[in-house]
Amino acid sequence: MEQDNEEYSGPLTSTAVNEVLLSLLYQDAPADLSAAVKVHGIVTSYGFDPAKVEAAKPRVAAMIKELDPSFHRTGGGGMSFLNLCMDKRGRQWTGMHQVQEQLCAIAIAVGLAQWCVPPEMWNLMPGGMPYVVFFDDAAMETTDAPQQSHHDQPV
Repeated sequence: MEQDNEEYSGPLTSTAVNEVLLSLLYQDAPADLSAAVKVHGIVTSYGFDPAKVEAAKPRVAAMIKELDPSFHRTGGGGMSFLNLCMDKRGRQWTGMHQVQEQLCAIAIAVGLAQWCVPPEMWNLMPGGMPYVVFFDDAAMETTDAPQQSHHDQPV
């Protein structure tokens, strides 16, 4: 595994994930959150502003392209959340599980990811953590990729 001496500054960084996550949240929460795009992560549940979700899709897609191919539906078909900290170059892009969960949440919100099994089965997975699969735009348009993303399911 070859590592560069320079710090990676591509589309997949902890800062970039956090920026997108914050941009998708309501600035002023409406009284009725029924229209919110709800995503249940591993620890945190999110309610995203539906008016902002589609605009974030290209940036999230660019992040996903940096992940190990094993996470892609067209690659390995999904992998353990525990391995999500490494990018396709074998570099650790984050050291925080919270940021990994945020990446999953924003990708699920824009329709580019889903948990591979329902939350009630996560304890059966290695480390008790879910597997996640990511889609690129082409895979979503040309395949029968399942649309179930475990929105609105209790964690």
